Amino acid sequence: MTEDQKAWRSFYKTVISTLLFVSVFWFIKLYEVSSGFRLTRYGVYPRASDGWGGIITGPFIHGSWDHLISNSFPLLMMILLLLSFYKRVAVVVFVLSWFFTGFMVWFFARPSYHIGASGVVYALIGFVLGSGLFRRNSLSIMLSLLILAVYS
Repeated sequence: MTEDQKAWRSFYKTVISTLLFVSVFWFIKLYEVSSGFRLTRYGVYPRASDGWGGIITGPFIHGSWDHLISNSFPLLMMILLLLSFYKRVAVVVFVLSWFFTGFMVWFFARPSYHIGASGVVYALIGFVLGSGLFRRNSLSIMLSLLILAVYS
């Protein structure tokens, strides 16, 4: 197998795994809609002891189809960017972004259930943008700013 074939195979696996991960968000929304069981209570509830679990589950839950759609594309793009250009640190950055944003919501947000993956998306955009600025990588800077502009 040539190096080009290996690179394409690796990229293909990255795309498939990213699509599978984001499809979990869609399956959860489908379950919520079809069962009539509201999952909002599994979001982050700030400064409450039972709100900690939402740090893990909150990003999977979305208030509406529009909310899910608006989070899906930028999350797909940012995960693909992370796994393609930052292979060595991708998983660590993703997990830290997930938990950091959840903890920030738990500590500082208004007392209400907070759901959705927006915080994770913004954290990943911030990482790619910051890394691009630090490394003087214009492609990372442009891609993160483009996704930020489309997402906002």
